[in-house]
Amino acid sequence: MRWAPIVLARVVFERDDARVASLTTAAAAVFLLLVLADDALPLALFRRPTDSMFLTIAVAMAVAGIGPWLAWSRRRGRAVRLRCGDGVVEAGRLRIAAPDVRAISVAHGARGTSVAVEHGKRVAFLEVERAEDAARIASTLAAGRACTSDVVVLPRSAAIAGIQMLVTLAALIAAPLYYMAAMRADVAAGPTADPKALFGLVGVLASVLSFVVLVTRQLWPNQVVAFGMRGGWETHAALHRECARVRRERETQADEEAVATVDEARIGGLERGDEDVGAWLARLDAIPAEQHAYRGDALKRDVLWEALADAAAPVDTRMAAARVLRRRYGEERGALVRIVADGDVRLRIDAALDEHADAERRIERLGPLFRAR
Repeated sequence: MRWAPIVLARVVFERDDARVASLTTAAAAVFLLLVLADDALPLALFRRPTDSMFLTIAVAMAVAGIGPWLAWSRRRGRAVRLRCGDGVVEAGRLRIAAPDVRAISVAHGARGTSVAVEHGKRVAFLEVERAEDAARIASTLAAGRACTSDVVVLPRSAAIAGIQMLVTLAALIAAPLYYMAAMRADVAAGPTADPKALFGLVGVLASVLSFVVLVTRQLWPNQVVAFGMRGGWETHAALHRECARVRRERETQADEEAVATVDEARIGGLERGDEDVGAWLARLDAIPAEQHAYRGDALKRDVLWEALADAAAPVDTRMAAARVLRRRYGEERGALVRIVADGDVRLRIDAALDEHADAERRIERLGPLFRAR
């Protein structure tokens, strides 16, 4: 296999760093489960409860609630040596083969270039310094295959994080209430319920659920784990979404300009220009209908109707379209006039439908159409 020269690159990780969060939450939840087991089954794991023990349990509940929020976003990826060759890109331990690639997109940042590669069910972001290196990666992985142009990475969801927040709130409420109940403070929890047992059970359940939800957020696809400063993954994803949006806008604008150019070409012979009214009317009357045209100088019926109905079109173009529709296609005069909503324009459309001499006289008498606002 022939390899291109090795370049320095960086592979950006998708997952946030939740090791501290997971360890802290798990330790607090396990401790509370052991306390619950020792209370329910005399296992003699702990000495007789004391004030300090009650405080420790309350703190563990609070820690289990706060623990999941100790995750942080990885600001940068792992620096690697990247090389390309024969439809394969190797970036450190990451190896991507062209047959596995579903989409590739390149986005230029303020400095450097990001290459997004969708392979299988995963997306990898590769940072390189030079645009030439990004182009080499894209061409290597495309390898003559029809990949889509844009890798779409949706913003990560915070839905499960909302559940995590509710669980944290429950743990933070249960912790002080448990401690006050354990210290025989005046806490009302019902006529028959034991406040200490009630808030202790709520705190333990909230702590265990806090760890379960944290693990779910890490395993469930496209979920936010760390809040606060945006990590490298989100930065690359946002850059590619923005570049894709700009490309779509440019393509749409180009399509609209192309359509406008085609439409202008199709009705370009209708405007009056510098001709006097009589010569203009005579030229319009010489335009053939579709069925009588041997060249491409005929105007189609539907194009003429579109020009007539277009309120943004020049008035002389709309007048000419109405005249050709009437004289070459035999359209009903009333229908041609009724389609125009503006009263001043309607008068000029009606004048353009008269016979040549009458139309010329009426149009000149009406004069130019002008409004200040």
